[in-house]
Amino acid sequence: MKNLLTAGIAVICISLALYSCQNGEKNEKSNGQVITEKIEYPVFIKDPYELDNGEWWKENIETSKRLEFIKILFDWAYSGDVKAYDYLTNKELTLEEVKQIGNKTDTIRIADINPPYEEKDTTIQNKLDFNLIHKIKFMEEWSINIQNHSIDKRIIGVAPSLTIYGDSTEIKGYKPLFWLYFDKEYVKNLKRKE
Repeated sequence: MKNLLTAGIAVICISLALYSCQNGEKNEKSNGQVITEKIEYPVFIKDPYELDNGEWWKENIETSKRLEFIKILFDWAYSGDVKAYDYLTNKELTLEEVKQIGNKTDTIRIADINPPYEEKDTTIQNKLDFNLIHKIKFMEEWSINIQNHSIDKRIIGVAPSLTIYGDSTEIKGYKPLFWLYFDKEYVKNLKRKE
């Protein structure tokens, strides 16, 4: 009986300790004041000009880690584990639509270099090159905790952006490919707006 009473008291003490830890964690988070519910900004993950100015880390993630990061984002999108949304309309994309982004087939007419120089159809297969994804756009919520002197950022979503080149090596711009949203509440609100 004494052992049962001791075990019961131990369970109650452990339960109270866990509850107070969880409650303290919630209170610590609730002390944070939201600075902005939504902010978007692009971040270079690779300098498209690959300049070596001695501070490679400012606009670069080490190559193998950068490519691994991008592949993980695309694996999530291609598998449907994280839903992808059209960058401009926020319409949910089907897996087929996601897989077609950056991967398309074009047919063009080219003149034969040999007489009689007749034109013929030529098929060109364009495949998305992860090496050309130099930017990621982030959508975040920022909070400040005055007691802890800390600023927290919660990622709502990310949009990988493809570098678009002109005829030469001149960069024409960056094309965001799609949004991947990680915040379930944000996604619910998107669906309500449809």
